[in-house]
Amino acid sequence: GSANAINTDGLAYGGWGFFLHRDSLQNLGGALTGKPTTSYRSEVRAVLEVIWRTKHPTCIVTDCKTVCRILTSILEKCENDELATWPSDDGCHDYWETIVEIVQRRRTRIDVRWMPSHLDEPEKEKAKQAFLAEGGCESWIQGNCGADDMAKKRCEACGPARAPACTRENHPYV
Repeated sequence: GSANAINTDGLAYGGWGFFLHRDSLQNLGGALTGKPTTSYRSEVRAVLEVIWRTKHPTCIVTDCKTVCRILTSILEKCENDELATWPSDDGCHDYWETIVEIVQRRRTRIDVRWMPSHLDEPEKEKAKQAFLAEGGCESWIQGNCGADDMAKKRCEACGPARAPACTRENHPYV
């Protein structure tokens, strides 16, 4: 997930993305809709998009610890036919509710794992080696970077820099 201008009322914009593998036609990203427009909400939207599309056992890898924790709890409760809950104040109630509905209806095996972000950056080499030594995969790092890139591109594509300038021709009240 990605978001810009998050503290600027009315000017915030964001994007989400998920990445299966290099050159996959199923890699996908989109603009974030709804408020609040935050990178956290973008992360949850990416998870929703994966869960909505998957029909096979899937492992979701996220670099957001909070999303991982909440989704893990939801998946465990749904698996045990218990009432799934999520924070009511995180700005993602609509997304979590939809995720629960889909998980309960489809009963497809979904796992979730957390990983550190931006492990492709040179200054994170030590963290990358620790992640790999603890059982992390190079493909997870590539996927995380690919999803981040997709989210940033979708965020930039919907930001104000992409909007046409207001002129008398396209906006008669200017």
